[in-house]
Amino acid sequence: MSTRITAAARLTATCRQQLRDQLSLNLDPAAELGRVSALMASARITLPDLQELVSNPMVSSVLATLAPVQFGEVRNLLADARNPSPLALATSLQAGLAQAIAAADAKVTATARDITANGFAESGLDLGYTVSVCHAETATGLELRREHEIVLVRVQDGGDVEFDHAGLFDAACTDRQLELEQAAARRGVILTQRNQHYHGAPDGGALIAAAGASGDPSLARATALAASRPAQQAPARRKDARTARALEHPRAHTRQRRRSQ
Repeated sequence: MSTRITAAARLTATCRQQLRDQLSLNLDPAAELGRVSALMASARITLPDLQELVSNPMVSSVLATLAPVQFGEVRNLLADARNPSPLALATSLQAGLAQAIAAADAKVTATARDITANGFAESGLDLGYTVSVCHAETATGLELRREHEIVLVRVQDGGDVEFDHAGLFDAACTDRQLELEQAAARRGVILTQRNQHYHGAPDGGALIAAAGASGDPSLARATALAASRPAQQAPARRKDARTARALEHPRAHTRQRRRSQ
């Protein structure tokens, strides 16, 4: 019986270390950015508090590495001998830090998504699938194929993951899904908040149907772009125009991978 799964992906310690390595950091960037964001949200934060944040070694390490341009502008504000009034300086520092934090958080989120998607891609290769991957603005699509079987996977910023199966009958797709999840778990990607729906459609459920209806020959690209497209662009237009935009999208990169024999 064909199935669709929605879940949240969690990275184990091994993948979190990989995240730090890829970002060239020795500490957990998500935890540090969360701490700074909480301090920034305080209604009673003062100019001395902001100056202390900017000079804090851990904060400086994370923001200078992940958002060098934005954090550089914050440092320049403090170094400028023509600083405005304390109130104006505090306002400028707070706005600059907010921009730096947003840029850094976006980089952490994108890197975590890439690690998650790569875990499923490598797991698919281990299981004998041919894997096509498309990285878009806020989502990554993976199209796994083996004989007449299709598994479409979408990984979104924040860790939400969707799977949809086509081409199998009875309980076979459930077994294949569990094999994929177990292989990913061995690579450090664990699923939580798992919800499974048996749609009973051999041609696939809503995720595959939506990607197929786009007219894009790549299901991976279609599902990645659909998640990354702003809500106001969601209404359907003519299929040929939609496909042309997908093929020309500058932020979507599709590649096919096959395990060497």
